[in-house]
Amino acid sequence: MKKLEKNDYIGVISSSGFLKERNKCEIEESIKLINEIGLNVKLGKYIYENTINNVVKNKVSDLSDMASDKDVKMIILKMYLKNM
Repeated sequence: MKKLEKNDYIGVISSSGFLKERNKCEIEESIKLINEIGLNVKLGKYIYENTINNVVKNKVSDLSDMASDKDVKMIILKMYLKNM
């Protein structure tokens, strides 16, 4: 396993459920902190998807896209919490 280096990319996906718009501010603040330490962030295409249609297919697609992206060195799974 390699260490993350400056300018590496971290992929962020929502592995279950979806992130609500009110979480967007928290995500953006987290991205700023990650950027401040010299890393970049790629968000999954369906991270804010809020429809039940194809949700499993789209979450798997996001994970597959991040895993096959040669620039992404680490993937963070944002878990759905009922009270969020």
